[in-house]
Amino acid sequence: MRQAKVVGTPLEAHVRLRAAGAEADLLEQYRDALPMLFIVSTVTLEKVAEADAPLHVEVSRADGTKCIRCWRYVPRVAADEHHAGLCDRCVDAVSETSAGAGR
Repeated sequence: MRQAKVVGTPLEAHVRLRAAGAEADLLEQYRDALPMLFIVSTVTLEKVAEADAPLHVEVSRADGTKCIRCWRYVPRVAADEHHAGLCDRCVDAVSETSAGAGR
């Protein structure tokens, strides 16, 4: 997809996985971590009914807005004056850092 210029960087990508059986179960265990493991913005996981179906991978451009801190594409970013342009994960990280600095 990078060669086809659909995405320029990995974080511009959305990965859609279709899996069955044990593969699907394993991927489901790590569903929340898959974007970080694959270094992409989003991952969609679908479990298919056919037990012997091969793993199917599709890559497309991620929807959303780019976070100015982590560069992931997310559905929305903060608009308030202290966190403008940050995704929820980065707002949490910046808030924890600020809270720790006051100790």
